[in-house]
Amino acid sequence: MQTQQTGRVVVGISDTLAGYQALRYAVAQARERDARLVAVRAFLCTAQTLQWGPVLADAAREYVDQVFTEALGGRPRDVTVEVVVGADEPARALTKVADRASDLLVIGGSGARRFLGHRRTKVARRCSREAGCPVVVVPPPAMSRRSVHRLAKDVVHAADLFLASPDVRPAESNRPPETSQGAP
Repeated sequence: MQTQQTGRVVVGISDTLAGYQALRYAVAQARERDARLVAVRAFLCTAQTLQWGPVLADAAREYVDQVFTEALGGRPRDVTVEVVVGADEPARALTKVADRASDLLVIGGSGARRFLGHRRTKVARRCSREAGCPVVVVPPPAMSRRSVHRLAKDVVHAADLFLASPDVRPAESNRPPETSQGAP
């Protein structure tokens, strides 16, 4: 029986924890749907950096390979992967590529960011508003959403529980090993 690829899974590439989670989810969806995976990485190119466009595109391709390696150990062999890089705003680049109703757009969600005192438009919000296909926003791992203070308290609490358990015996302190006292 021959299967026909009905859509694509388009994923935004980012080296954040949420980006890694999104890439893993997108690969799983591509496998499940027997679809092609389209990895998208956009970069901003101004009038001053326009001459460096080809160099920036090569760097973006290397970045995509690095993220695949860090998130998955490399590109999956059982999924067809297409890499799209270009000079554009991230949300616009993603919605341009995910232009079919049968596509699935997967992006990593993250907290609000501030730049020079102004809240930037979140890529997730803009993609979900402008995309013509379903959009999945994958949250970062639960542990990364904790504050450093809360995480430290949780680690100390877990260590206290571990040390208080009856299975944990304190280490013997610099005592020489006991020898049997018998006849020489």
